[in-house]
Amino acid sequence: MITRFRKQVFSLRHTYSNPLDIQRAQVLLIVDVAIVVLAIVTTILLILPTIISTGTADFASLWSTVVVIIAAVVSHRLIQSGRLNAAIWIMLAAIILGTLSGLLFTTSGFPNISSSLIVFLPVPIIAAGVLLNRRALIVVMVLMLVILTAAALAQRGNTAPITTIPAETAINDLTLVAISIIVVSAILAAFLGTLHRIASESFQLITQRQWMSQLGSTLSSATNEADLLSNSLTMIRKSVGQQFVEIYLINEDGNLTLASSSGRRRSAIRSTDSNILAEAARTRTTLTVSLEDDPAWRGHMAASTSYAAAVPIMVNNNLMGILDFQDVVPFSQNELDTLQELADQIALSLQHVRVTTDMKTLLEDQGKTITRLQTQLQDFNRRQQQNVGEVWGDYVQGRGRQAIGYNLEGSTAVPMQATDLPSGLENTLKSGQLDVSTQGSEQIINVPIKFRDTNLGAMSFAVPSDHPLSQRQIEVATTVAERLALALENTRLFEQSQSQALRERKASEVAAALIGATDVRVVLNMAAEQFKDALGAVNTRIYIQPETLMEPLAQPQGEQ
Repeated sequence: MITRFRKQVFSLRHTYSNPLDIQRAQVLLIVDVAIVVLAIVTTILLILPTIISTGTADFASLWSTVVVIIAAVVSHRLIQSGRLNAAIWIMLAAIILGTLSGLLFTTSGFPNISSSLIVFLPVPIIAAGVLLNRRALIVVMVLMLVILTAAALAQRGNTAPITTIPAETAINDLTLVAISIIVVSAILAAFLGTLHRIASESFQLITQRQWMSQLGSTLSSATNEADLLSNSLTMIRKSVGQQFVEIYLINEDGNLTLASSSGRRRSAIRSTDSNILAEAARTRTTLTVSLEDDPAWRGHMAASTSYAAAVPIMVNNNLMGILDFQDVVPFSQNELDTLQELADQIALSLQHVRVTTDMKTLLEDQGKTITRLQTQLQDFNRRQQQNVGEVWGDYVQGRGRQAIGYNLEGSTAVPMQATDLPSGLENTLKSGQLDVSTQGSEQIINVPIKFRDTNLGAMSFAVPSDHPLSQRQIEVATTVAERLALALENTRLFEQSQSQALRERKASEVAAALIGATDVRVVLNMAAEQFKDALGAVNTRIYIQPETLMEPLAQPQGEQ
């Protein structure tokens, strides 16, 4: 009951962004309550006894008391709705009215600057100094000076003597002095308390910003998700002093799984649970809970904690997890803002680690793919070179030679067998590299003839030694050798195609001739003749069922 009343009366429900506004609002809440209580006490101790003893009512005092109470209630509602300046001015006007009521409303018709008024004069000045800025304070001070000056001038016309019996006014004076001291002390205590709290929170905020920067540097060095979460918890416990900290991550099913913890508790929370963590994940907002809330709402809390905050970890509205803080004291707004910044820092680092890990995995897969393709390409090139070498070897050997050479003198190319080669040309044939040497008065240029990295042969040029070779001339020689290799390959393919066509034509002619024959002996004789002509055979024999017919049915001329 008392806790609920305290929350209802003294708790600031509206969120003010300015710390000074928070301070003034909290001071004014205390002043409102203190003014109401003191107004009731003043009525009971001063006004009612006077009415009972004299039989007459002091309507000025009653009306001022009612106005002050109404102003305090209105000011309290304005504070909770966010209209702080209006609440301050209404409360100050009520305090000034209550202080100057004995001066403005008198039964004699003349103002009376009494000792009780002098005792209460500092109250509105102190309240204005705490709740307003310097300009507004000067306005209030000037206003009161004007009113007091006018009252003093008017009081000069009051020449009637006033008899005061100290014994009769002792209780009243003591009550007024005590009320004045209590009001001033309450205002200053509230102001100094909130000022100290703001200073402490500001210092704490600066400290948190410093270690937040250190946290960013530490998290940026993490290379995997496990190290990132471990470093985060270590830094939080060391710098913030939070011992109960948990990080829940969203799994593939959309549920919260405990990724790293400072204690052993439940390891998973479903997205549909009636839990503050699940609700924070659904709404993607920071939520707080205490022991006074529904047990289902705070079921994840440790036994030694009283308050918890669930802060979403997300980047660009992409929820990655929930940061769970638990403590024995409630969280201030500055602490909640710091926790949100901490969660954002963890989210950015977590996204960076995940993207980096995915990129490393992708690069490794691509590297493996590239290595496999390079191996396949090398195998293909090796097989291709081998095939090209075998084909050209068969081609040259098919001409009855191991090598073919031509000697160009003038405009005539004389074929020659390449069995006696110069050393430079032989080296080029073996190494496949261009070679330039000087022999006597000539420069010899040996250029390899390559096709698909297979050395088909070499070309040798001789130029006068007094004509230095330029890089462009060497490039031209290399280009000529490449074109020659391509032309040789095209010529070989053309000859191969012609040979294939000739064989196909011969086969077709033989097939046509054989199909047209009607006698077996004639067919066999024609086949033997055709095979002899087509293959260049010396002897041709054809046997049919050699186990039953041992004599040849066809024997062409020239058989030995």
